[in-house]
Amino acid sequence: MRKEGNFNSKTTRVLLLRIFTSLWIIFIVIVSLIPVPEIEEVPRNSDKLVHFLIYFITAILIYYASGDCFARPLLWAILISSFIGISVEFLQLLVPYRTFSAGDMIADILGSLFLFAAYPYIKTR
Repeated sequence: MRKEGNFNSKTTRVLLLRIFTSLWIIFIVIVSLIPVPEIEEVPRNSDKLVHFLIYFITAILIYYASGDCFARPLLWAILISSFIGISVEFLQLLVPYRTFSAGDMIADILGSLFLFAAYPYIKTR
């Protein structure tokens, strides 16, 4: 017979992180594919910093949400986050009001890779 509230705190935390991470990724994909207004007086290539930060955060979320799913969660978090960034850039080729940018893709990958540098500070699970 199953008891109510049988989840331990780690299981609950991982489940909530997976839900939040999934919602975050869906949000990133939607925002990356909808029309955006042109913003005047924005420093050139400042969007690269935004891409870097978004995919760094995505890699962190995937790392924590992976729980015990992967033998090498750090590597998988970086690969999955990079794959999402690359995929979104290629999807933008199919959307008439967005443009593909290799620079954005590089910023996405570098943001994901930055997890390696930040790992000593966030490795506590």
